[in-house]
Amino acid sequence: MATAAAKKSSPEAGVAPVEAPTPEVQPEDVRIEAGQHNRRVIVHMPCGTVGDDIRNPKIWRKVQATRTNALMRLDEIIVLGHDESWYARAICAHATNTEAILCVEKIGTFRAIADQLYGDGKYRVHFRHGSYFVQRIADDVIVDSVGYSTEAQAIRAIDRMYPTRVN
Repeated sequence: MATAAAKKSSPEAGVAPVEAPTPEVQPEDVRIEAGQHNRRVIVHMPCGTVGDDIRNPKIWRKVQATRTNALMRLDEIIVLGHDESWYARAICAHATNTEAILCVEKIGTFRAIADQLYGDGKYRVHFRHGSYFVQRIADDVIVDSVGYSTEAQAIRAIDRMYPTRVN
């Protein structure tokens, strides 16, 4: 009996291991700069993705379904991780209305920005999509919807959240 149960759950019995689905890129995370002969595209990837995920043509489904942000053949693409700790340079080799195939030139890393940002124990500075936000540590909620262009501005916003002493 024990061997029959083991055979049913083994990969040899036809049960494939379940893989977590890769998050799809959202159209609002794609920025296009049109040039005279080509386009430069900057993409911020969703949380939980890694550099090799851009090779999966299916993650571009939602982007390709939009007319304004769809990738086109020969687009030059710079892909940034959600925290901008890694990047990739690619060229779109083939594009349809459901998928895009990228020719990846290079995948590299930046310093881990999140490890070096300010935090005071109650609030921290959080970096996302090129802006700095104030995040409450207790529940990971972004406390103000305004993104700041520098870390110093976000630190000042944290300082303003505490009452000041007047003499």
